[in-house]
Amino acid sequence: MGFVTFSPDYEQGNSGPGGGAPIKDGKFETETGKGVVGGAYEVRIVGYTGQRTTESGEELQDGPPLFPAYTTTMEFPQEASTQDFVIPTK
Repeated sequence: MGFVTFSPDYEQGNSGPGGGAPIKDGKFETETGKGVVGGAYEVRIVGYTGQRTTESGEELQDGPPLFPAYTTTMEFPQEASTQDFVIPTK
């Protein structure tokens, strides 16, 4: 379980809307009209074990992270598309 967030890259001239989607079983799908519109975006991906736990006195409802938050930039096409992201292991 996790979440992917798309933020327009204003430095690259993209002022279009941001978006996001939950990740389930390693896959995500944005709702129609809630995805990206194309152009440069910053993509942030977080993933969790899904097993509620308490760590350092703090309750983690989604469980501990599977990996550090992963951020990258990407140029998306204007039309609907499928994107795959590979999270580096190191």
